[in-house]
Amino acid sequence: MNKNKVKRAFSAFLMLLALNLCAASFSGCSDSPAENPDDIATSAVIHVSPSGNDETGDGSEEKPYATLERAKEHVREMKKSGGNIVVEIADGFYELKDTLVFDENDSGSKNSYVIYRAAEGAKPIISGGRLFDEKWEVADEVDWLKDGLTCYKAHLERDSKLRAIYVNGVRAAMTRRTATPIKAEGFYSITAGQADWAWISSSEPLRTGNVF
Repeated sequence: MNKNKVKRAFSAFLMLLALNLCAASFSGCSDSPAENPDDIATSAVIHVSPSGNDETGDGSEEKPYATLERAKEHVREMKKSGGNIVVEIADGFYELKDTLVFDENDSGSKNSYVIYRAAEGAKPIISGGRLFDEKWEVADEVDWLKDGLTCYKAHLERDSKLRAIYVNGVRAAMTRRTATPIKAEGFYSITAGQADWAWISSSEPLRTGNVF
C-alpha cells in the first residue's frame, strides 16, 4: 500500500474548532445591580463581515470591519455611558490568527452593555482552523472501503502536521487499513523527512495486524 497517496488523499481536510455564535454581553462592576440589557437603548452598532476591511472600514454597515479583533479595539475606545454598544457579526467564516482575549478593558457599565451577537438570520463561525475550498475528486486508489463509503481527495499546502479534520462541522477520521506481514516479524523504521507524511522519526515492532 502506498502510504504517501493515502496521506495526500486526506491532506485537504482542516481542523475546525467551530463556535456557534449567538450573543455574549460584557458589563462592568458596580455597587448597584446592573439593569437588564434589553431595558437599555442601543447607542451604537459596530458591524463585522468577512468582506469587510480593517484598514479602510469604520465599523458602519456600509464599511464593516473584517475581524472581531478590530471591532474589539474600536469598542475599547468608546464611552460606556450613553447606551448599549452592539457588535453585530455577519454570516461567514472568521479565521483567528491568534487567541481572541477579552478582559476588564472590554467591559461596559451598568448603563452601557457591550454585546456581541450574530446578525439576524446569520450563523457565523469563529475558528482557529483554516477554511478549505479547493476542488475535490474521488480517490480511486482507496479501494478497500466498505458499506458504500467513498473517499475524496484534494491537495493542501501545509507546513505543519494535520491534527484534526472536519467536514460539514463533523470531525472525520482518516481511513485505515490492516496489513498482515508475509515474512517474519521485525521492526519498521521511519526517519523524519523521509516522506511528506513523516513528521517524526520512529521505530516500531512489526506484528501481524499492524495498522498503516
